[in-house]
Amino acid sequence: MNIVMCHGVFSHLHEGHLAHLEQARSFGDRLEVSLVADRFIAKPGRQNEDVRLRMLMALKVVDWVWLTLGPGPEELLRLVRPEIYVRGQDYH
Repeated sequence: MNIVMCHGVFSHLHEGHLAHLEQARSFGDRLEVSLVADRFIAKPGRQNEDVRLRMLMALKVVDWVWLTLGPGPEELLRLVRPEIYVRGQDYH
């Protein structure tokens, strides 16, 4: 089984998020998402982590959602060890 992982805030899900998740899922058999916890988000106006978790888990394309233990996905990448890590176009 090929696990694909992506990471982000995913506040106020929109078409761009869905396209990103669908593309990521197409690279493997299972899509796991690491979600940035509220305590690591500096910008006001974001949906809280409970809402963001529920929204992501409701998507058929997502198999599992992790809440991050730090500001980035590094710890979860070491834990899950996905075959593929997909980053959004906003990362260089």
